[in-house]
Amino acid sequence: TQTKPNKNQNQTTKPWTFPAGPPAQNATAGNFHVEVVSFGFKYGLPIDADIVMDVRFLPNPYYDPKLKNKTGLDKPVYDYVMKQPVTEKFYSHFISLLRYVMPGYQKEGKSTVTIAIGCTGGQHRSVAIAQRIADDLTADYTVHVQHRDVNKRKETVNRS
Repeated sequence: TQTKPNKNQNQTTKPWTFPAGPPAQNATAGNFHVEVVSFGFKYGLPIDADIVMDVRFLPNPYYDPKLKNKTGLDKPVYDYVMKQPVTEKFYSHFISLLRYVMPGYQKEGKSTVTIAIGCTGGQHRSVAIAQRIADDLTADYTVHVQHRDVNKRKETVNRS
């Protein structure tokens, strides 16, 4: 009896990474800047976003009664989101992708790149992730961060 080779045996289990993108000429010079926006999907997507990431797959601090009425700008919520193993794995991939593509946007002549990070209500997960992205990209770019829906509280939305 002949056995079929395992189609996955030659694949590496190392997580994928993006190499650094080509260095931008004077990345912080000129008018190029990055806008990072957190938002809640139940309030609609930002219409001017160049890159949109949905982080609703991350564990939701909303369901912890001690965190429900706080935001991703509060340390307990930020720590809750960031300490999840899935968050760290996702974040390392996503920030690597952003660092790879940013010089390409500059090279194509864009003056602004808007990165929109969304979760259900825009108060917890998206705020924490957007704030971390803004903090990390500040080393290389002029960054503005906006938490569009952080102060909205809306339990239900009519979808009729």
